[in-house]
Amino acid sequence: MRQAGAIRDALRQLRSEDIGLNVQPILLLASPGQFGLEVLIRFRTPLLREQQTGELIGIAHELGITHQIDALVIARLATLQKSLEATPLLRQRIEYLSVNISIDSIANPSRLNQLIDCLKEHKIDSSRISLELTETPGRNHQSDSVSAASERLIKELNFRILIDDFGSGLSNYQRICAAWY
Repeated sequence: MRQAGAIRDALRQLRSEDIGLNVQPILLLASPGQFGLEVLIRFRTPLLREQQTGELIGIAHELGITHQIDALVIARLATLQKSLEATPLLRQRIEYLSVNISIDSIANPSRLNQLIDCLKEHKIDSSRISLELTETPGRNHQSDSVSAASERLIKELNFRILIDDFGSGLSNYQRICAAWY
């Protein structure tokens, strides 16, 4: 119980520098020699780095702070974006970076406005960065808000929106055809 409380406190006190970004390559079969990169977050503080990232995100969701973690990730993403642009070989070979955005960051118009302001503030390049939303909200009562948020991100900022099933393999053609996207 004491450790659970300490984990919650550590999550509430996160700063941008407490989050590291790792990348996982995505081979683009339609474009030989080109890659996408999936951005994976890792927590750097001693207590949090001992925990599974997915479990920590679940706790953050329960605490109602995943949108704040998304803002910290976006701040770190700006640095990664600059590094990519500063390296000619990477700039040529990496077609895009994708980053997960929690459903809490688009849960209502106010949160969506905060997300859009954060993306603008950090000058996140929509031609190089793709935003991933989970497939799950598309199958339940949140699909209208997810659809509206996706449309705004596409129309206002020209982001490419990807659908993520967290590697669960739960996607299938029937679900894809029936979902909001």
